[in-house]
Amino acid sequence: MLEAERPDLVSICLPNLDHFGPTLQVIEAGYHLLVEKPLVFDLGKAETLLDEGTRRDLFFALNFNHRYARPVRMAREAIERGLLGDVVFATWRFGGEPSGTPHLHANLIETQCHGFDMLEHLCGRIE
Repeated sequence: MLEAERPDLVSICLPNLDHFGPTLQVIEAGYHLLVEKPLVFDLGKAETLLDEGTRRDLFFALNFNHRYARPVRMAREAIERGLLGDVVFATWRFGGEPSGTPHLHANLIETQCHGFDMLEHLCGRIE
């Protein structure tokens, strides 16, 4: 498909544990891509994908759809406008359904990553 169609962007939408191989294939073929979260379940594999995408100067993003929910957009605007004062503490609670993914940390990787993303999106980089 990649050779025949020559897409401008590829969206990787596969079961959570199956992202690595197809994502690397798309990167190696030189296409910009959007990957559904979680990227992978292994930091070494994540570094490989990020390094290869960077080396090829590709647009490479993960889809965190909660950023675009109206309450989140409103919260970000209030923070940016200074309506909440200096934010010195923030916490996030995100439920999430148990998945059938057999990985030991599946819930943290598959659903709780939204909480980390929201905290960084609203408050800045987590150090």
